[in-house]
Amino acid sequence: MEYFISWLVDNFLLVWLLIFAAFAAWKVREIWKQWKNGGLLFWKFLKGRGGAGFAVGVVGMLITIVALFFPWYVATAKPAVGASTQLIYVNGFHGIGVSVLTGGNATAAPTLSSVVAVDAPLGVIFAIVIPLLMLDTLAVTRGTALSRKYVDSAIILLIALVLVLAFASDLPGLVPAISSAVGGQQLSAAGSSFLTTISSNPAGGSGAVGTSTVSWGFGTGTYLFIVAALAEFAAGGVIGSVPDLAPKAPQQPEESGEPTRRLAAIMFTDIVGYTALTQTDESKAMKLLKKHRKLIRPIFPKYSGREVKTIGDAFLVEFNSALEATECAVEMEKTLHDLHEPDSEKVRLKIGIHVGDVIHEGGDVYGDAVNIASRIEPLATGGGICISEQVYDQIRNKVQYKLVKLEPKELKNVSFQIDTYRVQLPWEADPAPAQAESPK
Repeated sequence: MEYFISWLVDNFLLVWLLIFAAFAAWKVREIWKQWKNGGLLFWKFLKGRGGAGFAVGVVGMLITIVALFFPWYVATAKPAVGASTQLIYVNGFHGIGVSVLTGGNATAAPTLSSVVAVDAPLGVIFAIVIPLLMLDTLAVTRGTALSRKYVDSAIILLIALVLVLAFASDLPGLVPAISSAVGGQQLSAAGSSFLTTISSNPAGGSGAVGTSTVSWGFGTGTYLFIVAALAEFAAGGVIGSVPDLAPKAPQQPEESGEPTRRLAAIMFTDIVGYTALTQTDESKAMKLLKKHRKLIRPIFPKYSGREVKTIGDAFLVEFNSALEATECAVEMEKTLHDLHEPDSEKVRLKIGIHVGDVIHEGGDVYGDAVNIASRIEPLATGGGICISEQVYDQIRNKVQYKLVKLEPKELKNVSFQIDTYRVQLPWEADPAPAQAESPK
């Protein structure tokens, strides 16, 4: 036991840094995965109650940092002669120290003898809570899950109070063991009696020890830990009321059973010039296709999109609403547009969107809405988006993009006239005034 205590004291900082590094690496990995698969939800979390809860949590973190600079437990002696002196201290930077007074009378000051001096940065135990909690907040996806992290951090801070109280309650047993492990002085009978007096009332008190008056109790740091814990509890309560941030994708249809119908927005995509490229440079075409899928796939879940299937270089994607489908299409085009690549390396995408009744069966979707979406997609220009009149009616008052009505065209295998519109993207030139229709 003594060997273990000695080793732990000598390697205290290293042990805790390794523990911190392991937890931090895991959390950074989760943040990277979330960023790679559609972006962090942290900024969305900050809006509304999430931001308020985070602000309270930051206050708790700042109070925790301040607490590290103040003593957690102290015992001070005021001899009959001479200045007051500190007999016991526990704090975040200098560890643990225990001294006793020997000798002294009404005319002579007593001698201070150090029994234990463990210079270990105990504050590291609680300081690592702060960066880990910040990493958890960056990786937030659900308010309830993050709320538990803040509550856990509050409990850890209150553990400081419990540990300090346990230390003070068992001073007569712990001090000799620690002193022996770190090569400190032997505790005298008078010193043991002094420690026993404190351990009988560890929360705080005062009394005469020889010719000195000794007072002991929790230090300012411990009280700050309690305040910080209350702030973290409050932050957890507020954050717990934040709804789930990750969008829910449309429910996957049953693989078997009767076909079901539902209203959905259907998106078709197509890479411009892909078929021609496969005939001239198949290897380059495959690289282009893989890059396209790697860039585009993570965007679908951000807008509740469900990838139904791929058809060659094309995606068939289902959405809960026409607005989500359109916003997803705009982000897809922006992602590809913002890539700084030679024209020969760029992926240029055509996107068509229609909303209507679809049939779900065996994980696939069928119906007129699917067929119409596939016929609208070729009307889009390279790097552009074409939508049906049904989509236009649902989004025209909800988007900031100009919606340009196209010349009427007959759609293959569609027996009725469908008006179509082009979504004018921010980097595209303005259409002729007669064609542009701004959202109303």
